[in-house]
Amino acid sequence: MVRFPLRPLASAAALLFPVAIALAHVFRPPRPSAPSRPRDLLVITLDTTRRDYLGCYGRTPSPTPALDAFAAGAIRFDQAFTTAPITLPAHASLFTGLYPARHGVRYNSGFRLPDEAVTLAELLHDAGYATAASVGSFVLDPIFGLAQGFERYRAPDRELSRPDAPAAEAERPAAPIVDEVLAEFAAAAAAGPDRRPLFCWAHFYDPHLPYAPQRPPLLAPEVAADRRRSEKAYYEQELRELDEQLGRLFRGLEAQGVLEQLVVVVTADHGESLHDAHEAAHGFFLFDPTVQVPLLLRHPELAPGVRTTPISHVDLLPTLLPLLAVGAAGAPLDGLDLAPWLADATLAPPERALLLESQYGWLNFGWAPQFGALQDEWKYLRSAREELFDRAADPRERENRFAPNDPRAAALRRRVDDYLARESDWSSISGALSDEDRRRLESLGYAADGGAAGAFPTDWSELPDLYERLPSYERMHETLAAALPKGLDAAIAALRAILVDEPRSAPMHWRLGTLLMAKGPESFAEAEAELAQAVVLDPGSARLQLELARCAEARAKQLREQASRARAAGELEEARGHAATERKTAALAEAALARALEIDPRYPDALALLQRRLAARVDRQLQQGEPAAKVVALLGELDAVLVRLIDVLPAGSPPAAAAAADRARVAAMVAKLREAGAGGK
Repeated sequence: MVRFPLRPLASAAALLFPVAIALAHVFRPPRPSAPSRPRDLLVITLDTTRRDYLGCYGRTPSPTPALDAFAAGAIRFDQAFTTAPITLPAHASLFTGLYPARHGVRYNSGFRLPDEAVTLAELLHDAGYATAASVGSFVLDPIFGLAQGFERYRAPDRELSRPDAPAAEAERPAAPIVDEVLAEFAAAAAAGPDRRPLFCWAHFYDPHLPYAPQRPPLLAPEVAADRRRSEKAYYEQELRELDEQLGRLFRGLEAQGVLEQLVVVVTADHGESLHDAHEAAHGFFLFDPTVQVPLLLRHPELAPGVRTTPISHVDLLPTLLPLLAVGAAGAPLDGLDLAPWLADATLAPPERALLLESQYGWLNFGWAPQFGALQDEWKYLRSAREELFDRAADPRERENRFAPNDPRAAALRRRVDDYLARESDWSSISGALSDEDRRRLESLGYAADGGAAGAFPTDWSELPDLYERLPSYERMHETLAAALPKGLDAAIAALRAILVDEPRSAPMHWRLGTLLMAKGPESFAEAEAELAQAVVLDPGSARLQLELARCAEARAKQLREQASRARAAGELEEARGHAATERKTAALAEAALARALEIDPRYPDALALLQRRLAARVDRQLQQGEPAAKVVALLGELDAVLVRLIDVLPAGSPPAAAAAADRARVAAMVAKLREAGAGGK
C-alpha cells in the first residue's frame, strides 16, 4: 500500500488559538464522598451516530429517551469532533490521545495500531484496573491492534481463510454486548470490596449501514417512495432500537448499585452524512454531519452542564486519567487535559486548533485526500481544492469563503501544512487480512483494500477531485444493488455503462473483472483484461494482484484444456496457438502472485495460493520422475511457505492446523526420499 509519510504533530502549544466557552447548569447533584479506590469506568462508543439525531442534541421528537435521561445528569459537549470519520482511526485516536499522523492508523484495512502505541486500557491496566471490551464490528477485530491492554476482548467471531464464513459475522447486535457489560460489572461487584477497579468499553455498531432495524418503521407512502427520506427513517429507527438497549444497560447498572459511583463516557466514532453533505454515508469528507460527534461525560464529582468550546477525541485520554486519579500518560499527547476546566467552568480551557483528516478516497481510489483545521466557527478544508466555511453563519457548510489572501484561511492552512510535514515515528503494520476479512469489511460498507497508485504528489490539484469522482462511486454501488438481483448480465452491462464515465477507476475495473469471472470460462479472457487494467491503475494493491493471478491461472487451465482438445482433433495449428497463449497467461499468473506477496508478505490467501502451486509442482515432479534432490529442494520451498502461512493464521484455527498437518506430510516425504538414498547430495 502506498502511503505518504507524516511526522509527529507539533506540540499542543503550537496549535493555540482563542476560543470562547459557555456553561449552562442543568442541576447540581450532591457530591458523594471520595471513593476508597479508583472509580470504575465505562466508555460507550456508538458507531455512526449523528449528534443532531439525538434528543439530547435537539432532535424532536426524540428517538433516544434513555440517552436523553442519561445526558441530563452528565456534561454535554456541544462542539466535540472526531479526528477522522472512519471507525478504526477514530477509535485509535480516542484511546491513545494522538492524531492519526501520530498513531499511524489511517483507514480500516491495511493498518493496525502499532504495539508501540500506549492505549487507555494499557495505562489503566498498569494502574491496577481490570479491563474488558465488547465490540460490535469486525472493523475493531483484535487483528487491528485495539485489543492492547484488555484482559478480555469480545468481538464478532471470525476465522481467516474460511470461505464458508458468512459476511454477516462481521457485526454483532447491541443486546449481547449489553449482556456482556452487565456481566462484567456483576462479576466485579461479586469480587468484594477489595476488588480491582474495572474499565469496560462497549462499542455498538447498530446504526451503521446497512440500516436494518429489527422493527422496520411504518412509512407514509410519500416517504417510502423517496429513497433518501426512507433511508433516514430506517437510520433513525436503528437509533431508537439502540437506545432501548442503552436504557436496559443503564437500568441494569443502577440495579447493581454501581451507576451512581461510575464514570461514564458516551460518544460516537463519527457521524453519518445521509446525503446531507456530499456523500451517502461517511468517510470521504470532513463536514459536520460526519465529524461532529455527541460526547457525554458523567462523573459523580462533576456537575452536569453544557460545554460549547470545541474539543477533540484526542482530549479524552488525558482528561480521564486525572479524573480517575491514576496520574498522567507519561508521554507527549496531542490531546489536552481538560479536567480542571470541567471542574471549574470559570477557567478558560487551553487554546488550540483541532485537526481532521480523511484518506479514504486517496488510499482506496487515488483521489485527493481531505485534511482540515477547525478554529472557533471557522473550518478550513484542503483536498484538490481549498475551502473555508463559517460554521456559525453557514451551519450547513454550503458557502465556500476561501480566498487566497484571507488571513483566516492562511492561518489554518499553516496548521494543516504543519500536520503534513511531520512524520510519525511509527510505521503502520499491515494486518494479515484474508479475502474473507476483506469481504467482511465490504459487507460493512467499506472499500476493503486501500493502496493508491503512485507516490503522493506535492500539488494536490493533480489528484482527482473528491467532489467530481464520488458520485460515480456511489452510482456504482446503487447500480449494482439494483442490477445484481436481475442477474450477472444486467450487472455487467450496468457497470460497463458507468466505466464510460469513469474509465480510470481501479475498483470498477476490478468489480467488472470479478463479475466476468463469475460468468464462467467463456468470460475469462475479458475478466483477465479488466483485472489487468485495474492493476495498471492501482499497482500497489495486493488484492488486485491476487485477483489477477487467480484469473490468469484459471484461464491458463482453460487454455491447456483447449490445446489438448485441439491436438486430439488434429488441429495442430490451433493447439500451438492455445499453448502459446497458455504460457503467457501462466507467466502472468506467476508474476502477479509474486507481486501480491511483495506488496503484502503476510497476505494469507496469496500464501495459500503459492502453497497450492508449489504442491502441484511437487506432484508433477514426482510423476515425471525428476531427481529426488530436485524434489527435496522444492519441498523445502513449500515448507518455508507453510511456515509463513502458519505465522499469519490465528493460532489453533482449522486453517493453521491444516497447514501444520501439511508441514508434517512434507517432512515425511523428505525423510522418505532421503532414506531411499536419493535426496542427499
